[in-house]
Amino acid sequence: MFSDTTASGMGAVSTEVIPVNEPTHDRPDSIEELQATFVTLLPKIEFTVWVRLRHVTCSDRRADLICEAIAMCWKWYIGLSRKGRSPAEYLYTFATLAARAALSGRRLCRCEKARDAMSPLCQRMRNFVVSPLPDTTGMVGNVFDEALIDNTHTPIPDQVQFRLDFPRWRASLGERCRVLMDAMVEGHRTNELATVFGVTQARISQVRRELHDGWQSFCGDNDTRQGAPASGRTRRPA
Repeated sequence: MFSDTTASGMGAVSTEVIPVNEPTHDRPDSIEELQATFVTLLPKIEFTVWVRLRHVTCSDRRADLICEAIAMCWKWYIGLSRKGRSPAEYLYTFATLAARAALSGRRLCRCEKARDAMSPLCQRMRNFVVSPLPDTTGMVGNVFDEALIDNTHTPIPDQVQFRLDFPRWRASLGERCRVLMDAMVEGHRTNELATVFGVTQARISQVRRELHDGWQSFCGDNDTRQGAPASGRTRRPA
């Protein structure tokens, strides 16, 4: 809008305000009129949205996205109508933008959470998928059978080995190292142990790793880290 500053008689300046962009359509009087007009456009909107979302393989998710896109079209249609505009002139673009918005995670009342692992938006952004567990198992089972079996009992051979070997390995450690290991077993935090034993937290983490490698070496495990002590004796923390 701008003011007409053309001089009119005796040098006076007119203050008449002339709108630049006149609405191309009359503003509807009621929501019923808006709804009736939108219903006439709905078949074309629905078809355009379906075409834009036809590549979504899951039929349920595709149906949800279509409903969300149509709902956003209705919201946008009301907003445009209040401004005196009608999307009937660019209906294809109008519906396409709604479909793209729904596919990108926008919703009528909210947006999908980008950090929710169950959200398709999060899966697409971080390039991963979430699939259900197999409903049935074959003759040899599946990879999840063993992981899902609740077995809190240690096999008897492993119990016997631990009861015989662990006291011998513990006795091979220095007194200070045994005290530190007992404190670790009790569940004390790294910073607490560092304060009590007067060493750095990095040294506590290093001793924990040395104890692990020493036990693996004592048991004859071949997966010990290169450079781990060959015997069960662990260097005492300074």
